[in-house]
Order: sequence, then C-alpha cells, then structure tokens
Amino acid sequence: MEIPHRRNFANVELLIYKVMNKYCVLFCIVILFLFSCKREKDKSVIMEKDQPEVSIFAPSLENVKEIKLNPHGKGYFYDELIDSVSFVKLETTDENLIGHINYLLFTKDNIIAVDRGNSKTVTVYDKQGRFLNKISRLGQAPDEYAFLSYVTLTPDSSQVVIMDTGNMTLKYFYLNDNGGQLT
Repeated sequence: MEIPHRRNFANVELLIYKVMNKYCVLFCIVILFLFSCKREKDKSVIMEKDQPEVSIFAPSLENVKEIKLNPHGKGYFYDELIDSVSFVKLETTDENLIGHINYLLFTKDNIIAVDRGNSKTVTVYDKQGRFLNKISRLGQAPDEYAFLSYVTLTPDSSQVVIMDTGNMTLKYFYLNDNGGQLT
C-alpha cells in the first residue's frame, strides 16, 4: 500500500523538474541569442587627434586651389571651396551602358567614367558629355585585363592606366583611340 502524501510529493517533484527544464532550455536559448548577436562596427573613418593634414590637389586641372584639410581644424563653407558648379549629362547609347560609376577622372578635354563592377569598362566622354569611346577589354589575353582594380591617368593625361590585380600588371590605353589601344 502506497502512502498518499508520498505520491503527491512525487507529482510535485515531477512538475518542478519539468518547469525547471523549460526554464533551463529557455535560458540557454536567450544566452545563445545574446552572444550570437553583435553590434556592427562603425565603418566610418575615425580621425585620431594627431592625424596629419590631408592635401587635396589635382595637378592635371587648371585653376585648382590646394586645400589643406585638418580634421580638428577650421571648417570651410562650400562657397569658400567651390567657385562654380556645372552639370554635364553623359550621353547614353546601347554601346556605352554603364551599370555604376565608381569614380570619375577629368582631363582638359575629357570626362572618364570608371565602372569596376557591372560593365567593367572605362568610358570616355568629351566635356559636353558626348560619348567618344570605351575601353572594354575584359579577358586573359595580353591586351586585356582580368580585373579592373584601379584606373588613373598618365601625367600628360594622354593614356588611361588600368591596374589589373588579376594579372598583376599595369595596362596603358590611349584615350583618343576607339576601343582603347593598348600601348
């Protein structure tokens, strides 16, 4: 014969055990979520107090003023930095579609749009925005580039220099040649 109060005590123990298991599992899940979620680091540039001044200067353009920027120094109003602003609409044809302009280069006579991502091309326009030619030589041949890493101009601004990190080379293309003749 079973003692009645002992049977009730066993039921209470079982109930406490089930409740504790639920809370233990819930506690483990909460801890897992807390440690798996992390704040995204701030991707903005943090300037150190002793950061040196930065010079912005474009030697290939006339009438360019050198401006020394100190992140902890005096600020500038836009009208102190910019004399005039103009808008140039770039001509769009089926031949020169650009997915995304990563950056622009300027010469005395040309505007050069660099699309490193979508079309992987360097497109050349005149100052009025008319399409002149494009350099689109993606491939593995000697006159092609495997990866359009970075683009700049030669000091005389007659050639586009493409840094190809796929082949670890610099490719030089004439600006005024249709299709970009490799030099």
